[in-house]
Amino acid sequence: MLRQLVCLGTTTNQGFLLKILANENFKNGIYTTHFVNEIINDFNGVPDLKATDHSAIAATLFIWQEREKNRTLLRSMPSGWRNNFYEHQKILYSIDSKELLVQYRFKHRQFEFIINDENYSVSLSEKNKNNISIEINGIVYRYAIVQKENNMYCHNEEFGNVHLLLKERFPKKEVEKEKGNYESPMPSNVVKVLVNKGQLISKGEGLVVLSSMKMENTIFANEDGEVEEILVEEGMNVEAGHLLLKIK
Repeated sequence: MLRQLVCLGTTTNQGFLLKILANENFKNGIYTTHFVNEIINDFNGVPDLKATDHSAIAATLFIWQEREKNRTLLRSMPSGWRNNFYEHQKILYSIDSKELLVQYRFKHRQFEFIINDENYSVSLSEKNKNNISIEINGIVYRYAIVQKENNMYCHNEEFGNVHLLLKERFPKKEVEKEKGNYESPMPSNVVKVLVNKGQLISKGEGLVVLSSMKMENTIFANEDGEVEEILVEEGMNVEAGHLLLKIK
């Protein structure tokens, strides 16, 4: 079934397809060739609060379990121990450019979570590679989770896919981008490369056309120069931050 399909780490239209299948007019065969255009404005792909809270809990326990498995020092001490017993551990995520603070502590084989002033009683039932089962307020939820650097990709049959960006506990020194480098601003498909190697280009000239979430986005030159190197080709899928081309 479509809900059970796990496709993490890339942008798909799975959520939109599920919305179509749940639409009463579609189920009753009452639609025209304009059907998609009529409902697409009602679909923003943003997970609701319950989906984000539960996915953040699953991601946090996924990280916690990995950390516990690799812990070598003071294993006799309780996880997350601190001299102030009432102080929670904190972890910060970003979801759709909005920050989400997760507070939690482990006691008596149970976890206490606080998210957006909501309290959750949580237990970790099982974790196996990229699958985790958790019980939240007495209800069991199963997640498939993939972690790539600070990106946490979570899938649950009920909530679909949720992407969380794990924020650094301590700010990293910003690495200055090399002048003349043009990167993909988000996971995208390269629709068209508008320039050739060695071509002289002017400020404001289009360089590459990208497609993401069925929307096209053109990367424009921010200064005059010459195309030194092209690192993508049409039809190629790229991650956010992927180097597209260089201009000198």
